[in-house]
Amino acid sequence: MNREILVFGDPYMDHIFADVERWPVLGQEVFASTLSSQPGGAFINSLALHRLEVNAAWVADLGNDDVSRAIRAAADAEGVNTAAFLEYDHSRRRITVAVTHEGNRGFISFKDPIEPPDLAEIIRQRRPGYVHSSGLIVGRPWCEIAHACAEVGARLLLDPQHNELRIDDPDLVHLLGHVEVILPNVEEAMAMTGQRDAGSAAEALGRFVPIVVVKDGCRGALLHHNGKTERIPVPIATTVVDTVGAGDCFDSGFVAAFAHDLPLRACTELAVICGSISVGGSGGSASPRASELAVDYPHLVPWALGKEGSMLSGSDG
Repeated sequence: MNREILVFGDPYMDHIFADVERWPVLGQEVFASTLSSQPGGAFINSLALHRLEVNAAWVADLGNDDVSRAIRAAADAEGVNTAAFLEYDHSRRRITVAVTHEGNRGFISFKDPIEPPDLAEIIRQRRPGYVHSSGLIVGRPWCEIAHACAEVGARLLLDPQHNELRIDDPDLVHLLGHVEVILPNVEEAMAMTGQRDAGSAAEALGRFVPIVVVKDGCRGALLHHNGKTERIPVPIATTVVDTVGAGDCFDSGFVAAFAHDLPLRACTELAVICGSISVGGSGGSASPRASELAVDYPHLVPWALGKEGSMLSGSDG
């Protein structure tokens, strides 16, 4: 069985101003407690999946600019799988400035005007078992991605990120009809559905997507499947350093377990743990390794335990 996970999502360089004393006001200066600069965007997904010891390849389109070179160097340093990287001889910069204050985040981003790669053709060439998209690619490209997944038998998972579409929009309904798992945070889920709480939003999305997993911060997550919703709490105490990238690490925990056929509750448990641990560092840099998770949660990472550990856990992963 092909367990390769193909990751779609833009590479960004994140400049994170953490714990500003207050939100900026026009004409006034505020200071952050710390500043860090590191690759973000789908780099965090790719890094987290690499640390979870699963077969994942990130389709990163990089240019000849300093930002692209820094992202490539960071991937090489971490040992991230770069087999699906695309290299171009022009600038393809993507930069985000993130500001955090009292657990909330704000972003300003920039990217060069660039033509996106043909993701559907990449799916046909690599024939992965799973495709995880970090962001909803609106319009015809998404339909082409979905059709390519169907052609090769790949299962499609989506973190919609922030987008302007709502479920009363026929275009969104059509796009969601191709998705097996959707992984929004609670704000995104409520915005997409017009609901005022996480449970109602998960139920509303469940009318269009078979598996709905809603990230709910320190409250854990909601899993909605087969008409039922259950809450998966955070099982560990965490010290929050930075929440940037926590959602990406959450996604990677779910995708890794899903690709190894763990039950949906276990997939969500691993997602919650990965997201919770990641807030202990900046920009997803604290995403956990499978070997670390295996100490306390061997049943959630059976593929990392070797043959004997997998047999003991009751998984064929």
